[in-house]
Amino acid sequence: MLAITILSIGVLFIDKILSDSLGVLLKLQNNTQAYESIIIYILGTMDGKPELHLEKPQYSLGEKLKANCSSPPSNPPANITWFINDKGLGNGHIIRIPSVRPSGQLFKTVSSIEYDVLIAGKLKVKCQSDIYHVIWSETEVMLDEDKPRLASILQPHGHSAGLTSTPSFSIILLITYFVVIR
Repeated sequence: MLAITILSIGVLFIDKILSDSLGVLLKLQNNTQAYESIIIYILGTMDGKPELHLEKPQYSLGEKLKANCSSPPSNPPANITWFINDKGLGNGHIIRIPSVRPSGQLFKTVSSIEYDVLIAGKLKVKCQSDIYHVIWSETEVMLDEDKPRLASILQPHGHSAGLTSTPSFSIILLITYFVVIR
């Protein structure tokens, strides 16, 4: 058993290393009397940023935005929080996927949301991944509003837009002139 002395608290004993190698069970002891046992997690950094995937690159007013966010692998598992235009939406639907690595078991957190688009204009979608609000990273995407476009009016080849004199129009005027004079 390893002992660490902290003057203001007493002696801190490391009782055992947890099986996932990322936590330590500690016993706090003053002189010879044990007070309590606590678990302290050793937090590592998350390698990378969360991956954010959207169903479509643009949305219109009244549509439902669907998105998924995956955190980098970590232990303990990361928490995911969603933001639309910097307004927090909560965690969405969460799934944790375990994976075993040489460094121990890690978890990838996947969250999905569906959001009714009720405002016109650009949308800033942000996914934030954090472990106990100590280690965090985020990914954000700006979406343009999908505005309807007016179709261009196609004309036969060789014609341009605007008023021009055409041969058929000239013939109609000429015939009308002959009818009125007689």
